[in-house]
Parts: sequence; C-alpha cells; structure tokens
Amino acid sequence: MVELSYDIIRHNNGFAIVITPRNADAFATRQEAFDAAADCTRKLRFAGYSVMIRVPGSEQRKLGKRQSS
Repeated sequence: MVELSYDIIRHNNGFAIVITPRNADAFATRQEAFDAAADCTRKLRFAGYSVMIRVPGSEQRKLGKRQSS
C-alpha cells in the first residue's frame, strides 16, 4: 500500500497542497522521472481528472481530460 504525504505550502497569496509518496523513488535521469510521472497521470486522466506535470526549467504542459472519439 502506498502512503502519501500531504504538505500544505504557501502559493500565489494563498495555500496549496503538495502530495508526495512517503517512500518516493529517485530516478537516474530527468526523463525516467518524467516517464514515471506520465504513467501515474495517465491513470488519473482515464478516471476523468485533469492533471499537470511540472518540470522545473521547462515549459508547462497541461494534460486535459481524454477526448472520446
């Protein structure tokens, strides 16, 4: 079972929640970390959530809800 840590931080003149697995993995490369994040967010998107992967130093890309065809 995964244990999550919910950290409340100051953000944009208010507060935000940062959710992190307690035993978060360290990845050898930035690409491996991104791929792991993309895997997790893909599951959330299929559940109907809108998610964003943010990588410091790169353009932000918002991944919206999956479009049905």
